Amino acid sequence: MRLGLFERPAIVKPPPLVGDTYLPGGGKAFTAEVPGIVPGSKAVYEKQVGINGNTLQYFKTTFGPDGVIIHVKDKIGGSIFVP
Repeated sequence: MRLGLFERPAIVKPPPLVGDTYLPGGGKAFTAEVPGIVPGSKAVYEKQVGINGNTLQYFKTTFGPDGVIIHVKDKIGGSIFVP
């Protein structure tokens, strides 16, 4: 199973894995949290991997210091969703 950001050697230490969840059909969703530059803000990365190891979806959700979602970015397609 390819886990991309979570397993490959990197120059910068990868973010700590904070959760994994089994998906219907045998895949897995991996979640990592990274503190933001603005105090109290953070980014949550979620990568969904199919049973054969291919990436199904990869999103980054950015939260402001107040915990409100600023935007969600599709890291594969490049779309940005603003609530």
